[in-house]
Amino acid sequence: MTGFAIDTLTIPATIDAPDARDFVVMTGVRNEVEAEKMGSSDLAYQPVELLSKWQNPYSPIIGLVARVGGRIVARAEYQATLEDAATDAWFELDVLPEFRRLGIGSALFARIRALCEADGRTVLQCYVNHGRTGGEAQLPPRTGFGAVPRESAATQFLLTHGFTLVQVARISRVTLPVEEKDLAADLSAVKEAAARDYRIIQWTGHTPAALRASMASLYQRMSTDAPSAGLESTEEAWDADRVDVHSIPCST
Repeated sequence: MTGFAIDTLTIPATIDAPDARDFVVMTGVRNEVEAEKMGSSDLAYQPVELLSKWQNPYSPIIGLVARVGGRIVARAEYQATLEDAATDAWFELDVLPEFRRLGIGSALFARIRALCEADGRTVLQCYVNHGRTGGEAQLPPRTGFGAVPRESAATQFLLTHGFTLVQVARISRVTLPVEEKDLAADLSAVKEAAARDYRIIQWTGHTPAALRASMASLYQRMSTDAPSAGLESTEEAWDADRVDVHSIPCST
């Protein structure tokens, strides 16, 4: 049996800090497993991009890494919102393909479940991405819309640990560049449908101060307005300060 050790991941102050190496390697593990599931690297993160998410004080994350012979071969993250009324927590868990079925994933999940219980949360949830599904056996959700591959490593792991699939979301993908004539036709249709009632406001970096209160209301509504089927959805508390933190650009 392969021996492994599980450590709590250090979240560095910057991606070029002396203690950032494990975070960088963890990001690579996450990207490799994500590419395997999706069949592409479309959802890969640069370490500095992921670090900005992990440093958000309003959504604290605890990270775990599993090592074999000193090498990080698996990772997990646990996230529980700060809202007092919350009963749920979220997690992610990735194991490199060649290190599966060795007990590493189950050991990481046991640590995640212990964190959830220590927080007094009663519901543990996760999202898992899958690539385009084909003719393999499918697992439908409670909603009856969509399905995921029943025999995938992620599906089998979650079923083994008592999870139930409650909702499937679809990711749309467009290959760039788009033909100008197609883009013009789509833009014309959108303008015809919405131009009388909506206008586009855009910016780069921090949300302008005059818009932060409106954005706070929008983010708060989005935390519960999106269809969630049987998932637990606790309304998040947003204000102008939280919007400002949320919109801080990535930096090294």
